[in-house]
Amino acid sequence: RVRADGSRRVIATEYKHKDGPEESRIVRAKLMYGGWEFQAKGDGNECTATYITAMDPRGTLPTWLVNQVANDTPMCLAAIRDFIDRNPDKVEKLRGDAMKKDQERCQRG
Repeated sequence: RVRADGSRRVIATEYKHKDGPEESRIVRAKLMYGGWEFQAKGDGNECTATYITAMDPRGTLPTWLVNQVANDTPMCLAAIRDFIDRNPDKVEKLRGDAMKKDQERCQRG
């Protein structure tokens, strides 16, 4: 949904899949929340993207792993940019679909 200031937020929370293992020897981090905020800049052809996350790793993590995740996360934005550049028609359809859904949500209240 578009916020009053024109930004959009995409928020994720933890979800237990019905087919996921109930118990495991693997320690899994607990995601409290994570997400992106996109704020348009200028004429709307650029934006600022902010990524936030809060999780409990349920143990200690090696520094190299923390650094790897910190370095890899922004790269997904580069992949999105590449997709947009290569697929302008798909992006316009997705944009239209998203705007239609936003309007429907606003009408429902």
